[in-house]
Amino acid sequence: MKTILIELGAGIGDDGLLDCAADLARAFGSYVIGLHITPLDAYVSLDPFGGAYALPSLLEAADEQENKAREAFEAAMANESISWEFRSGRGAASSVIAEQSRFVDLVLVAKPGREKQYHGRIGHVGELALTSSAPVLALPPESRSFDPLGRAVIAWNGSPEASAAVRAALPMLTKASEVTVLTAEEPGGKWDVPSLELEKYLSRHGIKVALEVVIVTDGDLPSSLLREVADRQPAYLVMGAYGRSRAREWLLGGVTRHMLLDLPVPVLLAH
Repeated sequence: MKTILIELGAGIGDDGLLDCAADLARAFGSYVIGLHITPLDAYVSLDPFGGAYALPSLLEAADEQENKAREAFEAAMANESISWEFRSGRGAASSVIAEQSRFVDLVLVAKPGREKQYHGRIGHVGELALTSSAPVLALPPESRSFDPLGRAVIAWNGSPEASAAVRAALPMLTKASEVTVLTAEEPGGKWDVPSLELEKYLSRHGIKVALEVVIVTDGDLPSSLLREVADRQPAYLVMGAYGRSRAREWLLGGVTRHMLLDLPVPVLLAH
């Protein structure tokens, strides 16, 4: 985790994200990049003849927001003994982050909250998990610190997405005070990679794990997993993003969506 990218100015306070990024950077000796994105569609209008224009006042407001984000980021990082830089981009947030993520080890973003104004971030964070070249660590909006040495939980179903998440999380898992692997047999699940194989794999990285089975209540895997993870109060959860099609998971209220919306714990996602 030598390079961490933070999404700044996404409508949720950046203070907590910056504090968590600093915690991670100190633990891993990371270089921190603060990225502020101006969504052009919010400032540019199209005319009936295919032209595009933007009111100068709107562009000035966008520049002002970027400057505020830069000042806040630089002020926060100046008090830390870590290396950092500020970047800015314009366009669709997921596209800009996907491009910027090619040479980073972790993308840090805010999870959606239960408040109505945050619900649009569910799709945004999910899109990042699918398009980012680096794993995405989604933090609850109220986060003010991150414990890289705390306990970790892995949601394991043997899928390629879960495997990708575990590999991406290895630098963090090696520092965790304890690691628990939760497994459950999903109805109709096609992946059959025993958690014992995962245990062997992690042991070769010096990671000792506890294997536990999720008791699925009334066939509701998302709620059952949510309860089991929350009961353990981990520092973070590691899981694959969208084990089935994203559209279907959204409609059915799948595991990824539940963990993003309802779990008050940071979630590391990879696809």
